[in-house]
Order: sequence, then structure tokens, then C-alpha cells
Amino acid sequence: MARQSEEFHTKMSELTRKTDVLLESLCTDLMMNDLAAVESEKSNLEEKVSAMEKMYESVTMCGASFIDDLSAEEVNVHGKRVIRDYMAGIVHVREQLAAARERRKRCLELVDVRRLKLQQFTQLFTCENDAQQAIKWLEELHETLLKDYNQIGSAEDDLRYLREDRLKLEDTARSTYEYGRQLCQVALVLRRSLRMDVKNQIGLNEKLEQTWGRLCRALSENEAKLNVTEAFNTTIVEKNLVSIQEIVLVQFVVIQM
Repeated sequence: MARQSEEFHTKMSELTRKTDVLLESLCTDLMMNDLAAVESEKSNLEEKVSAMEKMYESVTMCGASFIDDLSAEEVNVHGKRVIRDYMAGIVHVREQLAAARERRKRCLELVDVRRLKLQQFTQLFTCENDAQQAIKWLEELHETLLKDYNQIGSAEDDLRYLREDRLKLEDTARSTYEYGRQLCQVALVLRRSLRMDVKNQIGLNEKLEQTWGRLCRALSENEAKLNVTEAFNTTIVEKNLVSIQEIVLVQFVVIQM
């Protein structure tokens, strides 16, 4: 019995130590800077939870076995029943197990809260990274517009195809902007929920709006160029038509003479 008692209390002490370590980390204010830090914290948390769970399982098995032995009948070398009162010991072990169970429950409740917070951090940094990617896409679309859509031809078909392609680019840009704007809104809500500084997020949103504004101005300028070119072409066609009509009229008069 002495050996079992020592083993049980040793395991209880180890469980207490592991839960203390876990509780200390769970009660520490959590501030993350990027996804890598979040993933590292997740890994550390799960390692501590796993260690606690393994030790808790070992304690409960050891305690149950100890109680069974304390409750078992004893016989001496002569085969006669030996009556010993281990009730106080049984009560003590049960109390220890109950305390361990409550301590584990408290830890797991806090672990769930911490997991939720880590999930929010993951969502935040994912949103911000994706918003930065959306800005990059808008910048690339802007460069494409300036590079590939400023060479405006004079043929009617060329103008039509150029406008159709430009409209597709504009649709892509608009959906990209809306996607980035929604990401910025979600990120701002998450930062406030996590009680984090929103200055960087506001700056990211301003960068998105500025990038979108530059692209919109470039799109408007491109449309204006197309309109001017079309108007010029229409004028040329009309003048050519008038000239042709005048030539035909002159030829007709000459023939009549």
C-alpha cells in the first residue's frame, strides 16, 4: 500500500505541475504579430494540453487501482480474513481525483477560450495578407492598363476589341477591390475584438482606396481616349463620305455636259 500511495501522490504532484504550467500560459495576455507566431503558439498549446491529458489519464488509472486495492479483502498467511479500515484512505484518494478532475475541467475551458482567440488571430492575419495581395493585384492591373491599353488603333474593330478587353479588366479590378475592401472590414472588426491597435489596419485600408482610386482615374482616361479616337474616326468618315459625294456629283455634271 505504501508503494501505491507514493506512486499515486507522485503522479498527482506531476499532474499539478503540468496544469500549473498550462494555467500560467493560459492566463498570460496573448499578443501575436503574424501567422508564424500564431502557429507556434498553437503548437505549444497543444503540446501542453497533450501532456496534461496523458498525465491525467495516468492519475485516474492509478487512483482507481489504488482504491480497488484499498477496498479488497485481505487474508493472512493462515487464510484468515484480516480486517483493516482503509476508508479514510479511499476518501482521500477520491477527493484527490475529484480535485484533479475539476482542475482539468478548468484548464480545458480556458484552452477552448485560447483556441478561439488563436483562431481569431489566424483569421486576422489571413485577412490582412489577402488584402495586401488584393492591393498587389490592383497595382498589376494598373500597370497592365498603362502598358497594353494605351496603344489605341484607328480601325473600328480594333477600338471595339480594345474597349471589350478594357471592360473585362475593369470588371476584374472592381471585384478585386470589393474583395479587398471586405477583407479590410473584417480585419478591422477582428483587431477591435482582440483589442489590438487598428492604426496599421486603417493604413492598409487607405492604401487599398488609393490604389483603387489611381486605377479608376486611369480607366477613365483610357475611356476618354477611346471616345476621342472614335469621334475623330467618325469625323474622318463623314468628311470622306462628303468628299465622295462631291466627286460623284461633279462626275455626274460633267457627264451631263
